[in-house]
Amino acid sequence: MKKLRNALTLVAVLLFTATMFQGCKKESFIEAPATITPGYKSSIPYSDISKINSLLHFKDMLTLRKTLDTLEQQVHLRDSTFAADYSHLTVDSLNAFEEDTGFNYQQPLVDFENYLNFTSLRSIIADDLEDWLDNPVLVDSTDPENYFIDDEYIRTILNEYNEFIIDTSIYIMREDGSTLEIIDSSFTTLQLIRDDRIDVDTATNIIIHSPNSAGSGTCITKTQKGFKESTCWNSRCKNYFI
Repeated sequence: MKKLRNALTLVAVLLFTATMFQGCKKESFIEAPATITPGYKSSIPYSDISKINSLLHFKDMLTLRKTLDTLEQQVHLRDSTFAADYSHLTVDSLNAFEEDTGFNYQQPLVDFENYLNFTSLRSIIADDLEDWLDNPVLVDSTDPENYFIDDEYIRTILNEYNEFIIDTSIYIMREDGSTLEIIDSSFTTLQLIRDDRIDVDTATNIIIHSPNSAGSGTCITKTQKGFKESTCWNSRCKNYFI
């Protein structure tokens, strides 16, 4: 059986200023059915999640926490149920059976993405991995899984640019361990960041949440907007704000 990675333990607290979005319009959205895939029920707060310009928007931090926790629970339930149903098989036989039946322990993540019509970082890496495995010689340095964000649940809520929205702020996770926050949800600013045509250190509508990567365990960041501390979820002890 494939080994599941440890998911993020969220202990961050963030206070948001109640400001209106500028320059963006939410797409129409309806609440998801209680059951999406047979075998597990969904308690994801879909009514508080939408998609804006290819980014997932979460109503607040609580919605994001609930979503990540539920996705992890669904994946573990699916995987453990499958293992229990076929516990009479050897490990090799079970792995072969997985291949033959096309079983995917990450199906709850796929369902989440499909329901929201969302192309996630996780799905992009998964597609790239399939192509990589077709190579006659596999070079570890080119393995798509060697990405600086290694948590499959976090990858599921990010787009290809490592971006997401909470309340009225856009967040961008960066490889150096910092997270940029565009506090006025300006997609103009977001595009400038993507194009590397803005000085994020001096921009008045950008906050940089910087990590303290010295040591291991809990990473401490500078206090900004009530944010004080978050448990590391990245293998290199980089604090990506959430």
